[in-house]
Amino acid sequence: MHLEIRTPSQAEEEADDALLDDLVIVLDTAEQRLRAGGLSIPLQTGSALVGILLLSDDPAQNRDERERIERERILKMALGLYQEILGRGGADARIQLSVCVHVDKALIRTTHQGPEVIGGAILTLATWVPHQNAQGLYATSQACEGLPALGTAREGERYVLIS
Repeated sequence: MHLEIRTPSQAEEEADDALLDDLVIVLDTAEQRLRAGGLSIPLQTGSALVGILLLSDDPAQNRDERERIERERILKMALGLYQEILGRGGADARIQLSVCVHVDKALIRTTHQGPEVIGGAILTLATWVPHQNAQGLYATSQACEGLPALGTAREGERYVLIS
């Protein structure tokens, strides 16, 4: 899941304490919710973060079914987080929010603290994060696969607008 906060260029030039405080609140809220949901955060900047859920290799479960269940859970989490951030008290109207859920491969390194994402297609953000100042909650067609309630991306489009 990629979450990005954008502000109009004029607001960046006129950044004040209220805007900066709200940016911190949004990013802190997102980080807390993602970690509570079991996602790791391998990438975080002053205006964006990426949360990743690694699938377990439990042979007792069907991999496709396990992946579908986890994608559905993460999409519900993304919707809840998106709505929470939009509904926060004292929100600064200059903040624009974009959230996108995607599924892809990751390069993993095993550490004494557990697996750590260090690369792979999931961290190649330019290939799956919406561009052109997108606002809203999106999911790529890969994230929506097998979840008919979400619909599918229209032909020639990569994203489903969820909210």
